[in-house]
Order: sequence, then C-alpha cells, then structure tokens
Amino acid sequence: MTDLLCAMAGTGGDLAGHVARRLSLDGSEFELVLAGGMFRSRSRIMRAALEATVKRSARFAFAVTLEAPPVEGAVLLALEEAAATVDAECHARLAVASIEGLNRRRPATPRRAAINRTRRWAPPSARASST
Repeated sequence: MTDLLCAMAGTGGDLAGHVARRLSLDGSEFELVLAGGMFRSRSRIMRAALEATVKRSARFAFAVTLEAPPVEGAVLLALEEAAATVDAECHARLAVASIEGLNRRRPATPRRAAINRTRRWAPPSARASST
C-alpha cells in the first residue's frame, strides 16, 4: 500500500513540477496547494513523496494544505471579478457560511445516491434547449 501511495504522489509531483516549469515558476517561490482527503489524513506518506518529487523541478515550492472548501475560492474569485469589495470581513463571513453549509448537508441515502448517479452534467445552453 505504501508503494502505491508513493507512486501516486510521485506522479502528482511530476505533473506539478511540469506545470511549474511551463509557467516559469521553477526558479520562484510559490505555494503548492494540496487539496483533498489524502492530504488531510494523519499519514504524511503521500505529502512527503509529492514534496520530494516537486522539489526536483521546483526547489522553492512549498506545500500548504487547503483548509477551506474549494467553493470558497470560487466564490471569492467571482466576487473579485464582479468588482465587489472582498475584505477580511467578507472572507470571515464566507468561511462561516461554508462551514455551516457543510454541517447542514444531509447524509446520503440509497435513493439520493441512485439519483445522483443518473444525473449527467450538461452545459447551460443544452439545459435551456431541453426544457
């Protein structure tokens, strides 16, 4: 199992290093944001393997674990794009709202799981024409 985790992390590290080189970040300091349950676990196997692999290509990269749900970043980007004021208070309110939203989620039921498996994503233009 450890070998599999190290191989997965090595592949992810190679990809991150490639992106860093393509963006000319390989000689710069930057945050490598780690998201997902694999990086929030107590085990440091994947994180250590990924960091070691990335450091071969981008020695100044430093890994940080994403603490907020990714949706927070999407909302903040949308607010900035809309020229809304995004200050510390906005960040705090969004953090509280996302935590409350995550806590309110209903546990999955077999029926809901079956419904979710049958749904397929479609672009907005396709959805508008099918109604």
